[in-house]
Amino acid sequence: MDYGGCQRDLSLAGIRIVVDSDSDSIRRNFTMQLRELGLEEQVEIIDLLDSNATAIQFRLHAELADSWAPNGDTMELCQKLQLDTRNNSRDLEREILVAMLLSPSSFEFTSYAELAAAIRIRRYIVEAARKTSLAFATHEAERPAEFWVYDEDRGFILRPGRSLVTALQQATQPEESAQQYTFSCRRAGEYVVLLSMAQETMLSNPKLFHELHRQAEARAVKGREFEQVFQRSIGSSGDPLPLKFFVPGDRTWFRNPDQTSSTVTGYEGSWTFYIGNGQFADFWKRGKSFTLTTKCLAMFHWRNAVYRDAQGECQINENVVDELVERSLKDPVQKAEILSEMLRLQEPLDTFSGGCIEPHRDFPRQVCVGTADLHLPDVWWPERDRWGYESTAPISNSVQCRVCHTIRKQLGRIKNLPQGDVVGFVRIDAEHQLMAARMKQPIPIVDFLFELSFAPARITRKNSKTIAIVVIRIVGP
Repeated sequence: MDYGGCQRDLSLAGIRIVVDSDSDSIRRNFTMQLRELGLEEQVEIIDLLDSNATAIQFRLHAELADSWAPNGDTMELCQKLQLDTRNNSRDLEREILVAMLLSPSSFEFTSYAELAAAIRIRRYIVEAARKTSLAFATHEAERPAEFWVYDEDRGFILRPGRSLVTALQQATQPEESAQQYTFSCRRAGEYVVLLSMAQETMLSNPKLFHELHRQAEARAVKGREFEQVFQRSIGSSGDPLPLKFFVPGDRTWFRNPDQTSSTVTGYEGSWTFYIGNGQFADFWKRGKSFTLTTKCLAMFHWRNAVYRDAQGECQINENVVDELVERSLKDPVQKAEILSEMLRLQEPLDTFSGGCIEPHRDFPRQVCVGTADLHLPDVWWPERDRWGYESTAPISNSVQCRVCHTIRKQLGRIKNLPQGDVVGFVRIDAEHQLMAARMKQPIPIVDFLFELSFAPARITRKNSKTIAIVVIRIVGP
């Protein structure tokens, strides 16, 4: 198979579960799930032993993988297995699990419970993505005012006392709100992921569900930070996944490889989800979806639909795009030429010689009690405080957020600051209003990009003044 100019021998990695002490329980629980889905006889189980960890590997038998998904192409699993994933949630779980079991890069989990939760989250993502219908916008955004309030520094934050699940559904699903709100495709995808993780943790990890609420009330996590906090991935540029390997619930970014049309705001690429059965979510046309072919054709024809509006800004006429896609579908030669250009791996962002497919796939982090690897940036976790300060009261969400943003604004851009922790004192008055921020060591303010993660510790007393002791963790330059 062609991987954007390189060849790769496919091997099956499937699912890998790390064993702590009870491997029999993992084997028994997963075998029971496979039996319920009619897949027990199709899967081989391998014990893995190395110097780092003991694990159990579950993967599809090789001959079945070659038959069901030749060259790692999962687009036709539903047809080959006769699955009705639209109307049968068990069939959707079958498609999810089969695709994971034939993955060339292993899906790794620290418990069977995490695997079971991951399958449910993927099902929730697919179900939510099918219902999501929005108005496309890059310079403006709307949310239902009953549930969300906009803050210039913090973005759209959840109103206290509101249900996060309901708020996310109201914002993205017209069947719940009877209205289409404006979103960018990237932010829309983040809402779908967050909704699905909230639905899962509401039942399996109530504490984390509460923390998701607190984060939503404190600050919107979005963009690159969202991907770091909420998601992990398999595949890489050095070890790419097959071009047509997707698992239902995967979040992916199709890049626009055209140098001209990719400069139009919002058309640099397209964030979406694989929703199974060879389909990708279309947030902008209610009840519609893309195939991989129609997605590639539409993105290719963006370059042929550029125009300037009354303000002289470049825009793309989606009606023209739709017409050109229909023409290409009726012209086999032209369709093949376009697909040969688009169905390739992406090149680095400063080059335009590649295709539109990412080498990796993104999916949510672990969420179960005791094994979750989701660390929310604006939520105080007392058990994670390793500095040992005396506590007189926990810091409220509102104080945390004010402290966080004030310090970030004061520090601005930092240069020559070593990685590690910098402890600072933040004075607050009796009403918990932020007064001033003072770092324990001087920090030069210069023009240099950096990233911070904010970890508040405690409110305490020092020299008869109420202060918040905070820790600024320097991630890197």
